[in-house]
Amino acid sequence: MTVEPAPELTPAAALARIVDAPAIVLLAAGTDGATVLAWDAAQAPVADWSALRDLELASPAPDGNAVASGWSRPVPGAHAVQLDYEFPAVAGRAWRLDRFVAWDAAGRATLHARDADGIARMRRDLARAPRDLPPPRLAARLTPAWDGAGHRRRVDHLRALIAAGDIYQANLTLPFGATLRPQPHADAALAVQLIGGSPAPYAAFLRGAGDALISHSPERFLRLDRGTLTSSPIKGTRRRVPGRETEVRAELMASAKERAELAMIVDLVRNDLGRVATIGTVSVDAAAEILDLPYVHHLVARVRCATAAGATEAIRAAFPAGSITGCPKLRAMQVIAQSEAGARGAYCGTFGWIARGACDLAVAIRSVVVSGERVRLHAGGGITADSDADAEWDEARAKASAMAAALGATL
Repeated sequence: MTVEPAPELTPAAALARIVDAPAIVLLAAGTDGATVLAWDAAQAPVADWSALRDLELASPAPDGNAVASGWSRPVPGAHAVQLDYEFPAVAGRAWRLDRFVAWDAAGRATLHARDADGIARMRRDLARAPRDLPPPRLAARLTPAWDGAGHRRRVDHLRALIAAGDIYQANLTLPFGATLRPQPHADAALAVQLIGGSPAPYAAFLRGAGDALISHSPERFLRLDRGTLTSSPIKGTRRRVPGRETEVRAELMASAKERAELAMIVDLVRNDLGRVATIGTVSVDAAAEILDLPYVHHLVARVRCATAAGATEAIRAAFPAGSITGCPKLRAMQVIAQSEAGARGAYCGTFGWIARGACDLAVAIRSVVVSGERVRLHAGGGITADSDADAEWDEARAKASAMAAALGATL
């Protein structure tokens, strides 16, 4: 592996120089972790779990550089991956990361490649003149798949199933759709607006054949690092109110409904990790902590275990994430499939990177899919027996508000 100092460019400035590339992988951390930018990476479909395992085994093992939050830096030869919620019924995507620029939390940039030729190619590309990436704008209003009354009916239906003992919790998600005004590189422009305007620990811009995924996810799905497997589920939300942050945080932490919602998902995640854990090692390191984002506050937990499993085996044991399904998990997935408007697609799947015996993956929430001039995004929340339908409608719109703002819209 070859590592050299990189030109003094921000991630956004570097992206503007390579934005013509047909394949781009940007994994952007917030105030911690690493930000990684790769382009012209070889892309391949991921047909099933066996294919994902093949990618894992074809990647070198990293030397370990896990951080408390945000992305850890992959090793050259690792694979960036994106799996839809419906995987493996729908094939995923992978990009081989043979060379990339990496920024640490202090903003220091380095070039990483498998050989000196890869370093030289990156230097040439980053010396190009930058493209203009003006903020994207909508040609028509961002429209939800149903209105507030429709959301209330769905919440009431799920609460009735909970009262009947059919489920304990289900995550209901609301799709939004719109059309972009034509402009070059609208997907990259949206990534700059969303990730720059509302940073998150597990943000990403993944461009490949067919469409692009832009996300500012705050939630870690799985990190496997030197035999330690960690998941950090999020449940419980309050809209951020400027000047009232302390009061709203206290209200969220004191909410019996929100704490119970998180506790149920923590139990589900403990069970999922337990499928691959070394016996007796599953622990809850944090039962409920506050996570502050520019537009909302969340409750987040941290579940950890030791494991001898590989990355693919661990992912398969926990996929899709419990926080965006419900419990019992399989029955909740059946119920929400009947309540929502079609497939979730990239939303609520996962993305990140995988290498031999290691992975770093986010839950694909707070995500926008750009297909030509069409944009689609989702937002939602966990429904429990104590859910208030009006509050759930407001929560869904609050979660979508930063994505809407990046598009020049309001919710």
